[in-house]
Amino acid sequence: MKLTSLNLKNGIDPYKIFFPLGLLHALLGAGVWVLYALKMAQYPGQYHAFHMIVGFSLSFITGFLFTAIPRFTGSPRCSNAELTFATLLNVFSIFFQHLVLAFVSFLFVAFFILRRFRLKTYSPPPHFIFLPIGLLFGIIGAGLAGFVQMGVLEAFYFSVAKTLLYYGTTLAFILGIGAKLIAALLGWAAPPTHKMQPLNTISKKNKKNYTPALLA
Repeated sequence: MKLTSLNLKNGIDPYKIFFPLGLLHALLGAGVWVLYALKMAQYPGQYHAFHMIVGFSLSFITGFLFTAIPRFTGSPRCSNAELTFATLLNVFSIFFQHLVLAFVSFLFVAFFILRRFRLKTYSPPPHFIFLPIGLLFGIIGAGLAGFVQMGVLEAFYFSVAKTLLYYGTTLAFILGIGAKLIAALLGWAAPPTHKMQPLNTISKKNKKNYTPALLA
């Protein structure tokens, strides 16, 4: 794979795609209650939860991490192939409310972060330790819920899955991402701009190492 295939120059920032998709999921998840109030739809509890957690929250998580992790670690930015695959998963979840899509999405975000950590030129902030915890909760929760949805596991496991996916994942990402950003917004700490590599910059070391990593 050639470096020209990577999204290094003049590429769109991932958050510019995923944040609008997240807002679309939020409109779907909240708007369905209007239809329910007008007696035009059945009780939309699961539909609402899917679009607000798997759609809205995961869209913003993906957009932030795909943009911020390369900056905070000094690693290559999100490639076109990675961005396209993650976007397709998100778009599919608009039309198919299946938790297997959430499971695959969480796995792919974890895969993206692990590859960037392999090529990091400096370490991310310490509060990012909550991010892998949140991803683990999301992978386990979405996996269990997906198996229940397919009839492989009993319905009992869905309550465990909801606790991990709806509450554990959300709390972990609030602590991991918000710890620094909220403090900066309130003026309690400096903005998180230290050691942030420009999006159109890639080190010579990573130029040599990134292509073999993608092919591995």
